[in-house]
Amino acid sequence: MKRLNIYAAIMATMSIMATSCSNDDALVVKSIDEFVAQKQVPVTFGTYKGGAATTRAGLPGAINTTAQLRTKGFGVFAFNTEETTFDNVNVTTRSLIPDFMYNEYIVWHDDTVDPTKSAWEYYDPNNTKYWPNDFNNGAVDNRGANAATGSKKYYISFFAYAPYAGTLTQNTPTSHNGATSSANEGTNSGIIAVSGNNHNGDPIITYKLADDTQKVVDLLWGTAGGAQNGDDVTGNPQPGGPVSRSLVDGVATSPITPEGDTNIDMTKQKTGGKIMFNFKHALSKMGGSTVGAADPTYPKSGLTVDLIIDDVTGPTNVKANTTIVTVKSISIKNYTVNATSGAKTMETPLMSNQGEFNLATGIWNLFPASASDATSYVTIDHQIDQTGTQGNTLNPAIMEPTSAVSAWTDLTMAGVEETPKNVYKDEASPLLFLPGTTPKFNVTVEYVVRTQDTKLAKGFTEVTQKITKNVAFTTPLEQNKQYNLAMHIGLTTIKFDATVCDWDTETTSSGSGSGSGSGSGTTPVVHPVDLPINVN
Repeated sequence: MKRLNIYAAIMATMSIMATSCSNDDALVVKSIDEFVAQKQVPVTFGTYKGGAATTRAGLPGAINTTAQLRTKGFGVFAFNTEETTFDNVNVTTRSLIPDFMYNEYIVWHDDTVDPTKSAWEYYDPNNTKYWPNDFNNGAVDNRGANAATGSKKYYISFFAYAPYAGTLTQNTPTSHNGATSSANEGTNSGIIAVSGNNHNGDPIITYKLADDTQKVVDLLWGTAGGAQNGDDVTGNPQPGGPVSRSLVDGVATSPITPEGDTNIDMTKQKTGGKIMFNFKHALSKMGGSTVGAADPTYPKSGLTVDLIIDDVTGPTNVKANTTIVTVKSISIKNYTVNATSGAKTMETPLMSNQGEFNLATGIWNLFPASASDATSYVTIDHQIDQTGTQGNTLNPAIMEPTSAVSAWTDLTMAGVEETPKNVYKDEASPLLFLPGTTPKFNVTVEYVVRTQDTKLAKGFTEVTQKITKNVAFTTPLEQNKQYNLAMHIGLTTIKFDATVCDWDTETTSSGSGSGSGSGSGTTPVVHPVDLPINVN
């Protein structure tokens, strides 16, 4: 038998869509197409010269680039269904279990001596797998005079997720004969379970959002590589395809509409063939950065801020250069706190924070959110500020200085302007949601408006303001989509007008009394000036 050579092109792609919120003039959602083509790198399944295996339920933090994915790794499930395609396995006569690979840990080996040898590899090389050497009955491979004829086709289907969830131990019986994580960020969150190696059905990930956004795991789903997959030994392409039914715990549901194609029904490939995984986001994202901090303008942020002056937009509406607007903080919360009692009131509808994700179909099964169980729903507390309290630091081009501003020359930044600017410098804790939920939250912006005026003792005016806007989505969020928020700070010019009034005439009241003919009113006052006159 020949060694199985599997390659993966990991492309962290986002299909970023636009949406709108009813009755919300302050929220503008833009459409940004973000596709980061990544280098196709081999999964050569050699020896990995790295550190210890991860013990977390998926490392937390955003995964927007291949470089970020390489620090976290991914897991693979593979099913050998022999001559039956994955969709057509009759679970009444045989079980559909991951009998070829079970949560196999794939890691990146960075060869610093020869970068061309850098590759994805098995964490444990003892788990190296090989293609079944046989292929379709009667088919002939393409080796010419050395061609062999097959007698039986073996179909193998591959499913992947990232980041890899380690230290998962079998814990039967649980949901789907599942494996649960013994370590998951210190709280029961992240990838908290995977279906067991004896689960009859599609591979299932059980996932829970962390309330602490710094511990949120950005779950990715490995979809089909399409034309980039290696051809079979007879030269036919193997693009993968859709799974048309859902199979959980031996119970099939069909027909369904999967969220994308997967690498199903692969057969032995030519030498050098490869299986490509196109990783997409399994969650929904609100705002957030899609480019690195090396870009000084951060043009592709999902959360931007700009100025609108006198409710007019366009090139003719430009603020004076002597006015600078800076941002102190931006917070996004889905609850309010009573100032007196400290009681927390959640926005409704409540959003589920836990569900099961099917790696074969890409379909979520959300667990219900209950007001009586605070662990069942999402609590949003996302902060972007000067010091990066949650790891999210403001863009220095708009950020209020951290030290006191005592002179106009202390303001070296351009501040918020008519052109939208990204609010992030660094995004360490992405604001993620489960697809199928309908968010409602409050966005609070604290900012400072200063206008230079040398006639003032301080040399400028300074007004700090805090504005809150409620944002309510009317349709459920979709997976692998980033919903972008554009915040507009309105400035209204203080305007003046003046007129000159006529002189008032001095008057006095007159005509007081009662009865017929009496009345009241005013008469002009005449002040007599007696000059010398004739005397009788």
